[in-house]
Amino acid sequence: MKPPLPPLIATAVALLAGVVLGALGGVWIERKGSTPVPDFMQVQRGHLSRLDGASAPGRVVFLGSSTFQGLDVSSVTPVGLNLGLGSDTVPGLLQRLRDYASLDHARAVLINIGLNDLMQRCALPAVPVDEILHHVPLPTPVILLGVQGIDPGRHGARCEGHIAQLISSLNEDFVRACALRTGCRFVPHPIPATGQTPEFATLREEDGVHLSPAGYRQLVLQLREALAAFDPSLVSPPHLNP
Repeated sequence: MKPPLPPLIATAVALLAGVVLGALGGVWIERKGSTPVPDFMQVQRGHLSRLDGASAPGRVVFLGSSTFQGLDVSSVTPVGLNLGLGSDTVPGLLQRLRDYASLDHARAVLINIGLNDLMQRCALPAVPVDEILHHVPLPTPVILLGVQGIDPGRHGARCEGHIAQLISSLNEDFVRACALRTGCRFVPHPIPATGQTPEFATLREEDGVHLSPAGYRQLVLQLREALAAFDPSLVSPPHLNP
C-alpha cells in the first residue's frame, strides 16, 4: 500500500481536481446549452395571464403597477381581480392587457399607472392612457386613479426638479382622457403631486414613493366611494373596511 500524501499535497491535488472538473462542466454546459434565466417581469406577466384566464366572469378588475399589486382588493370589492404588476408602465400594461379575457366580462375596471414612466423617462408616457381606455369594452365602468405625488425631500430633484410638474401634467391628461370615455370616473390620488406637508408623509413609506398602511387605508376609502357611484352592490361590506 502506498503511503498517504502529505496534507498540503493532498489539499493541492483536491483543489486541482475541482478546477479540472469545473472546467469540464463548463465545456459540457457550453456544448449542451444552458437554460437561460427568464426575465422577472416576463415571468410575472405569465403568472398574471394565467390568473386572468382562470378567473370567473363578472369581476372588478384592477390594472396597474406596484400600488395596486400591494392593495388588498377585497377591502374595496368582494369580486376583485388584482392584475397589478410592480414596476409596470403605460406601454407595458397596454401590451399585457390585450390578451386579458376578464376585461370582456368585467363589471368594472380600475386603473392606476404612469408613475414609473415619469420616474424612468422624465417624460410623459410614450403611449397615451387613451389607448388603455380603448381596450376596456363599453359600457364597462372605468375608474382611473391619478398619479401620486412623491416625497420632494427624497425625489424632488428628479428630472432636473420637474418631477412634480410631470405628475401634474400626466394627471391633467388622465382627466382629459377620462372625460372623453363614456362611463369613466377620474379619482385624484390621496397624495397630490405637490403633497409636502407632514400629513402626506404619513401616507408614504420611507422610500418616499410607495404607500404606507395609512396611505392604503385612505386609498381604499376613495376607491370604495368611486365604485359605489357606479354600483353600490360591488363594494365590500363595511366590516371588511380596514
